[in-house]
Amino acid sequence: MKVDQEHWNKKISNLLKKRGEREYRTNLSDYGSHIRKGMIGKTVLDIGCGSMEIKKYLQSDINYTGLDANPISEEVVKMKIEDCNLDDQSFETCYCFAALDGFEDFDKAINQIKRITKNNVMFLTGIDIEPDEYHTLKIDEDVLIKSMRPEFEVTVFEYLQPKVLLIEFTRK
Repeated sequence: MKVDQEHWNKKISNLLKKRGEREYRTNLSDYGSHIRKGMIGKTVLDIGCGSMEIKKYLQSDINYTGLDANPISEEVVKMKIEDCNLDDQSFETCYCFAALDGFEDFDKAINQIKRITKNNVMFLTGIDIEPDEYHTLKIDEDVLIKSMRPEFEVTVFEYLQPKVLLIEFTRK
């Protein structure tokens, strides 16, 4: 699944406007309770980190790195996951919360995530939501699970709302 660059730029522009208009906090943004459901390594990559919300829920001895194509902090690595040049298995844990359906190239992004993840990946994502002014891709649960196999297996699986899935994959 891939969208063209112009289409992706438009959706991301809309999302950045939304990000600037208000603080979006919902029951889905209770990242602390979500990350406690899975494994947390000593090196963490937060893909599409936005305001680095996850960082405040991690212990101080965890090496946190935020990655975002449109960072809002100088602490964040400015990069699309599809263009990631980080070393293989360089992070024990990767988080991708509310970002998966905003990627430009799903397959390339997933392959990069699998490559740089040593232990586990946790996604919080919309499922079967049609692309709209903010979302570039429609994520299918089965496609997501199949795309992470055979290297990873599902270890956390919970629908937080009818179309919002929290899912963790752990390397076999």
